[in-house]
This record gives sequence, structure tokens and C-alpha cells, in this order.
Amino acid sequence: MIKLTGRLTPDQCEFCGKNTNKFGDDSCIGRLDPEIVASACCGHGFDILANVEFQNGYTVSGEAAINVINEIKGAS
Repeated sequence: MIKLTGRLTPDQCEFCGKNTNKFGDDSCIGRLDPEIVASACCGHGFDILANVEFQNGYTVSGEAAINVINEIKGAS
């Protein structure tokens, strides 16, 4: 069972409780290449809510987004 912490501030992940970084990225994701990724969300403990929007406008969500995040993080 996943226990959400609840957001204490608008910049805090409900799952891990960490604040976003200075760029507004989820701390658990970190900084993804801004030339490739326009925005991304970790899903806050729910993989189905994760998403990645690329600079070209293409978006992936759910497990596919988690895979893309891990691939991009692994390449950096």
C-alpha cells in the first residue's frame, strides 16, 4: 500500500515529500535534458500518473513514461 504524504507546499512531491529542484523538476526524477524534455512528472507513487512531454509536443504516460525517464537518466 502506498501512503501519500500530502503536499505541504505546491512544490513538494506527495509521494516522497521532497521539494522540486530550482528548475521545478521532481526531485526523484532530477534534471532531464531540456533540449529533449519540456516537462515530466514522476507520478508521485502512481506509475499510471507519470508523464513526459517532449519538446516536439509528443507525450508518453504511465509505464512508458517511467521507462523513458529511466532511459534518459541512464544516458546522462
